[in-house]
Amino acid sequence: HAKVEQQLHDRLAHLKRQPGGLKGLIIDLRNNSGGYLNQAIAVSDTFLEEGVIVSTVDGNNRVREREEARSRGTEPRYPIAVLVNAGSASASEIVAGALRNQERAVIIGERTFGKGSVQNLYPFYDDSKLKLTISKYLTPHDRSIQSVGIPADIELVPTVIDQPEDEATGDAYDVALMYWRERVRREADLDQHLEQTTLRV
Repeated sequence: HAKVEQQLHDRLAHLKRQPGGLKGLIIDLRNNSGGYLNQAIAVSDTFLEEGVIVSTVDGNNRVREREEARSRGTEPRYPIAVLVNAGSASASEIVAGALRNQERAVIIGERTFGKGSVQNLYPFYDDSKLKLTISKYLTPHDRSIQSVGIPADIELVPTVIDQPEDEATGDAYDVALMYWRERVRREADLDQHLEQTTLRV
């Protein structure tokens, strides 16, 4: 969404006006498949005073661009938790990675999707299109998320609690599912995905 930064600032201002003010924040990025890079940078910059938010490197690992946080307008250092899952991808991974690697927030959930590549779409006269990968995103400390994702600091493990049968009637109780779902596909599961050859965590 092109207005995420403004919506975030409006919501923060609203929370600060509530009785007791703003003591901490939960940012829910679950199933957020991404959006505009400039909005991911702006959201991250809201909570970071300095340091690299995201870099892009070409195929020879040469830095093309580096976006850094600015101290002006930075939020106070209240606690922040970021919720993520395997559906968190691209721009949302940039936000989670910047806040995690700058030690500004704790990440809760599961490893994210792993979409760390930059692609351009080139149309042709016959209405076909070519998607060309031109660079990779790096979170702070030059960590690539391509096919790896952002790991959670606090991992929520899917659990099935199979309760025993009622001894008197022989009826089985309902099974309790905690954070359960079938296996999900990530970037690394896709055909022809961009390989990640270097990883530093």
